[in-house]
Amino acid sequence: NSKTLLLAIWLLWLCALPCGARTERLASPNGTLSLEAGLNADGQPFYRLNRGNETIVAPSRLGFTLNDGTLATGMTVKKALRSGHDDTWIQPWGEEAEIKNRYNQLTLQLQEKKGHRRRVDIVFRLYDDGLGLRYEFPA
Repeated sequence: NSKTLLLAIWLLWLCALPCGARTERLASPNGTLSLEAGLNADGQPFYRLNRGNETIVAPSRLGFTLNDGTLATGMTVKKALRSGHDDTWIQPWGEEAEIKNRYNQLTLQLQEKKGHRRRVDIVFRLYDDGLGLRYEFPA
């Protein structure tokens, strides 16, 4: 019957997903840009940036090489937090006095699965005309 077929297709799709892979999506405030970020099957952070159907930044790996290991593979997502911001600030110089500060934000809280179990947060800010990202190292 059709319910059994749908369940079988869903289970096949679920089994085809790489183990440990996780992807989060975020759109800019007006929807012009879209971001995919997360972990690949090896637990390595990555991101991709699109404008409409065009890829602006191909899937790009993130991480750090440290003296006693790496924060590049073997990671897990502890939390994915989203927020938005919209305000205007005044600058004392330049062509425009008022600067619009509007973005959507995704914070991936990552932790090593083994070893030191260190944490790193990767914060993505997606504006209508660009992307910012930073690493934060919780105490």
